[in-house]
Amino acid sequence: AGQQKLGRAARAGGDVPHRSTRPGAHHACGHDGHMTMLVGVATRLASTPPARGRVVLLFQPAEETGEGAARVLSDPSFDDLAPDYAFAIHNLPGHPTGRVLVRDGCFAAGSAGLVVRLRGRTSHAAHPELGRSPASAAARLALDLEGLTRSADEAGQPLALCTVIHVRVGSAAFGTTPGDADVLATVRSDDAPTLSDLRRRCEELARAHASSSALELQLEWREVFPTTDNHPDAVARVTDAARSLGVTADTIGSPFRWSEDFGHVTSRCRGALVGLGAGDDHPPLHAPDYDFPDALLLPGVELLDAGVRGLVGSTNPEHA
Repeated sequence: AGQQKLGRAARAGGDVPHRSTRPGAHHACGHDGHMTMLVGVATRLASTPPARGRVVLLFQPAEETGEGAARVLSDPSFDDLAPDYAFAIHNLPGHPTGRVLVRDGCFAAGSAGLVVRLRGRTSHAAHPELGRSPASAAARLALDLEGLTRSADEAGQPLALCTVIHVRVGSAAFGTTPGDADVLATVRSDDAPTLSDLRRRCEELARAHASSSALELQLEWREVFPTTDNHPDAVARVTDAARSLGVTADTIGSPFRWSEDFGHVTSRCRGALVGLGAGDDHPPLHAPDYDFPDALLLPGVELLDAGVRGLVGSTNPEHA
């Protein structure tokens, strides 16, 4: 766990020993480091077991697609666990190394991916009037979707963000008029009702543009993440744990715009997603040169362990 990585952030996508075995593939988010922290907590709990209750360590799958937490919660065996508290850590570049970041209420925005498929009829490029091209509808739809974006304001208006991430019209064939188009967008908000309203308005726009151009329409939502809402009691316990370690715990002023499926968990029990600073100048998450900083491993283990001990205490390993 403490092995020094030889290729720091600047070389993360290069010839480092821990690079992916698939050229060009690089999951730059730090989940390897997060899992290593959890192994460190497990080691400490094994040597000094809890004095009461029980601690469940969850190595959750499929976080990036928004499916993992929901699958865990839907598993019948999860009902037997029924946790009172749940805590999660994510490293955050752009903040001082080891700085703990907390927030009551929404910590991370919810989001959803929209796929709009428009189907018309192709024709020869010399006679576009004989076909039914979705090009204009796709272009107007992309502009209208991004027009739904509204920044959070000082009056407390929730964030409403719609980002068009992909547009495809027809194919690279100069002799044809396109007969199909795809428009993909991501909507996100730090307020659940606002996110629901955004999704509704996106669907209304897609239907209106398809109808006005006599196009067939298919709608699909993918990678749906709820807002991650922290419980004040859970946040207070994390803050106390940080204080016991002599670590600064900062309250962020507004929720982060990225999403985590841990929001499914915090909807079921008192929970808190916590940020752990990865360095002011560290490359951002999902950047090609991101690499998890090993210096965060011990602080992460200590924070989680201190939080657990605040709830369940410790026993002398000789009398466990």
